[in-house]
Amino acid sequence: MPFFARPNLEDTQFKQLPDSILSLSGQTRIATTSGLTLSDGAGGNVVVTANGASTPGEVLTFDGSIIKLMPAGAGGDMIYMSPPYKPNASVTLCGIPNNYLLSGKTISCILETMLVPTVNPLLTPNSHTFAITPSGTLYEVGAQVSICGISTYYQGSVSPVYAGGPSTRTGAASAYLYTAFGQTYTCPVQPSVAQPLNSTPYALHLGNNALSGWVSYAGGQYPKNSDGVDMVGMCCPASQTSAIPINIVGIYPYFYGKITSGGAPVGIGRPSLATVTTCITAGCGKTVFDSSGPITINWGSAPDDYVWFATPIESTTKTKWTNLSNPSDTSAIGGPVTSGGNLFPNYESGNPTSTTWSNVAGASPHGYKVYISNYQLGSSYSYSLSNS
Repeated sequence: MPFFARPNLEDTQFKQLPDSILSLSGQTRIATTSGLTLSDGAGGNVVVTANGASTPGEVLTFDGSIIKLMPAGAGGDMIYMSPPYKPNASVTLCGIPNNYLLSGKTISCILETMLVPTVNPLLTPNSHTFAITPSGTLYEVGAQVSICGISTYYQGSVSPVYAGGPSTRTGAASAYLYTAFGQTYTCPVQPSVAQPLNSTPYALHLGNNALSGWVSYAGGQYPKNSDGVDMVGMCCPASQTSAIPINIVGIYPYFYGKITSGGAPVGIGRPSLATVTTCITAGCGKTVFDSSGPITINWGSAPDDYVWFATPIESTTKTKWTNLSNPSDTSAIGGPVTSGGNLFPNYESGNPTSTTWSNVAGASPHGYKVYISNYQLGSSYSYSLSNS
């Protein structure tokens, strides 16, 4: 019922009849912060709160749980109900997966889940590297080596960083640890500096001579997702990385080369043992690693060149040669030194020092079996020298 007076609406002065319409003009003010209680007509009450009334242009709006002030035009937030609607999503759309429960959620909740889903950051695990200087891993048996090793530690990353969470998976490195030739080294960390390994001099033995490096590190914090929630189970506690092994291999090298006869007749210009051993010591002979198994040599020799090779006495004895371009061209190694004899006669014993090829000086000399060809050999083919 329309009216134009300004009565004080109190229970003792005013009562609205059932099924009547109350139209209010002018300003209506709720003077208490406890709100206005409205009857739902079935014996229940709905409380209208007056929160945040400082912003102009706000209206009373139902947000799915209470009636509150919201900007004008926002309207109420409907609840998605089933029936008549399907209770679950039937497709994957943005942040809503297939079979996502829709029923009972507000429209704004569904829109937020679809358009602003919870996102986890990309987690890159921590790691480390280990390298040595000098970088070579093959040395002659007996070489005295002192190795410098260095480990670098990467804490991993969290990208992007949400809600002030951590940017790394772990804390910083707390110690750098190494083993070198059976001895352990622990290098404490200085600020942001990886402490290197500097091993004491060591005489390499035949085969693998082991080194390794690993890192101790402090624990990290839980990464956070886009909602600012800790990603449970994704925290990295304080620990150590796995050791990275590097083997320095001690081997017996072999040598090979060619010496021209200067056009001398067959047999006349054949080099002596002293000439070959001097060549090895002076570094004029080519060097190849590991003489223990079959070896392949291409001398690239001219028609008046004598060819030779030398293997350590500690290594296996070569007993057969084969021209790899013509496998039927093969014969045993050994026999007398004669111009018409086998390509390689019996070896002669020499004792050159082979440190000229090594990148670390100090390898002890080895006795060598030196094989010098019976006659000149001009060839661009490879030859296999085998143990049987």
